Amino acid sequence: MEDRPPPLRRLPPLPAHGLYDGVARALFALWQAYALTHGGPRLLWLFLVVEVAFGLVQLVPWVGRRSGGTVGQPSVGWARQRTIRTRTEEQT
Repeated sequence: MEDRPPPLRRLPPLPAHGLYDGVARALFALWQAYALTHGGPRLLWLFLVVEVAFGLVQLVPWVGRRSGGTVGQPSVGWARQRTIRTRTEEQT
């Protein structure tokens, strides 16, 4: 039997995948905060901080991109420019 990668790994990574993961992290962090306000274990604070940090890292480029700032341009544009440059070099 052939060992196949998961379906999402077959697709090229897209900036939208980071957006989806960032939104999912925000919702998960919201659920963790809810659990903490209702008597959840203190250890949950550690996981909440990590989720919020990674969620911010994934969502900040999108916020900068929407507001017209320069925050989102390097991360999204860089991947697309590299793909275009690689394809152009392969054709020559």
